Amino acid sequence: MSFTLQLTPDLVSVEPGASVPVSITVQNRGGARERYEMEIEGVDPEWKAVPVPVFEADAGENRSERFFFKPPRASESVAGDYPFVVRVRSLESGESQIVQGVLQVKAFHHLSMEVSPKRGVVSPARRHCNFEVTIVNLGNSEHTVRLLAGDAEEECAYELESDQVTVGPGAQRQVEMTVSPKSNPWFTSGRLVGISISARSVDTPSVVSTSQAQLERRPLLSVATLAAAVVVAIVFLAWFLARPKPIKVEVYSDHQTVEAGQPVTINWLVQGASHILIKTPTDSIYGGTEMSGHASYTPSTEGQLEIDATATQDGGDEKTTKLFINVIAPPQVEKPVILNLFTKEKSIQNGQSFVLNYKFSASVTKATLAPDNKDLNLSLSEMQVTPTHVGRNDYTVVALNSKGEQTQQDFSVNVYDKPDATILWFEASPKEATPDAPKITLSWQVTGAALVTLQVNNDPPVQVAATDKQDFAITGKTVFKITGIDTQKREAVQTVIVPYTQPKMIPNQPVGSTSGDPANPSTTTGTPPPSSTTSGATGSTTGGRR
Repeated sequence: MSFTLQLTPDLVSVEPGASVPVSITVQNRGGARERYEMEIEGVDPEWKAVPVPVFEADAGENRSERFFFKPPRASESVAGDYPFVVRVRSLESGESQIVQGVLQVKAFHHLSMEVSPKRGVVSPARRHCNFEVTIVNLGNSEHTVRLLAGDAEEECAYELESDQVTVGPGAQRQVEMTVSPKSNPWFTSGRLVGISISARSVDTPSVVSTSQAQLERRPLLSVATLAAAVVVAIVFLAWFLARPKPIKVEVYSDHQTVEAGQPVTINWLVQGASHILIKTPTDSIYGGTEMSGHASYTPSTEGQLEIDATATQDGGDEKTTKLFINVIAPPQVEKPVILNLFTKEKSIQNGQSFVLNYKFSASVTKATLAPDNKDLNLSLSEMQVTPTHVGRNDYTVVALNSKGEQTQQDFSVNVYDKPDATILWFEASPKEATPDAPKITLSWQVTGAALVTLQVNNDPPVQVAATDKQDFAITGKTVFKITGIDTQKREAVQTVIVPYTQPKMIPNQPVGSTSGDPANPSTTTGTPPPSSTTSGATGSTTGGRR
């Protein structure tokens, strides 16, 4: 290491808007004068100033240089700790050293508040006035402020949308405030009520911002205005009662386009009439005296459906309004098809589950599994099912399309109880027999069984010991089956098949000559092979079973 660094101080505290110097000392431990380049990393470039980024140090010299941190006094200079790294690199050797420090930006506080509108109005006809309070945090730290509102004479009640809000640095929040006078006489002179709203920081109570607004209380009417209004109202009422009322008919549907065979709701609203008749060219939808209501109608043919709504007044006047609905043909729906339905487990142990694999055509909208009444998830391709009882469990999968058409497929799974008997091993040695080596040894071990039987081919099974071995001489393919039966008559069964391999015959062999093939003693002259007596169905030689 040809040089070392020292940072003074390594914890730098600065208030936004101010500047603080930091010293970096480089000790040149090399034997020659070197030039160094200094960089500060991890801090916003606008926050730092490096007057001398490149400097020199003689051999053995301690050279100190300064740089400055100067975060602006703005909300973007958020209070907190900022780790930084000072990297010094030798321009001669390329060696680089770093030293770490922490810049601690102090918090400054500045809350501002505005109220809109500056003047609100209430009257007996308008008993509430809404103001919007805007709190702006111009500081660099988050504040949770509590809002308070009031007036000097306590004439009004105040309801804030939220009396406590949190405002981040540089952010603003709007809170709605509703002001209601405690009393507002109909006949009185107008007056202004001064409203004061304050926002105080919960964490720093000394941080406060206030704003002012006014509420104008207006009477509904003065005496002169009331008299003139009464005269105008009487004249208007007389004219209104004397004039004939025109008939107004509004008719509309909940859908402008419907499918043939699907119901559509017809709504109507009538004014100035005593009777309403709503009909199509072929059917009547409604006829009666209800001036507003709705009725359901199901179009059966495609095309444009015309509906006439005719309102009639007692004097004979009438008005007709037409409504047009586009009736389209219902979409064709394919029949539901079960493309694939199977389970690998045809027989399982009681308490276990099996996996049902399924696949349906795109027209299937719903599929259920009976008798469990479980819905099959159409976005998946398999489901785990647990049978409910021992024995054969029958299931039916029913698939339906959007028209309610269905198809179904049945399958079954057998459930059995696991026996207490366990066959630990059951094997033959060797695995196969030949005419030269017809003898095999059968060994086994069974646990948890009340009775163990051994069956050879189709012979009746015989009782054997739970652990034993026996020798057999066989003359053909032989099937051995061992069965362990527990106290509840449940069986554990295992089978061993011993093949019998015949030797290949050598063609064109002279009669009486020696073939030299030990596997085919029948073609060898001399002493004939010993004869054996077979047991028939069992395939074992006499005396073969021990």
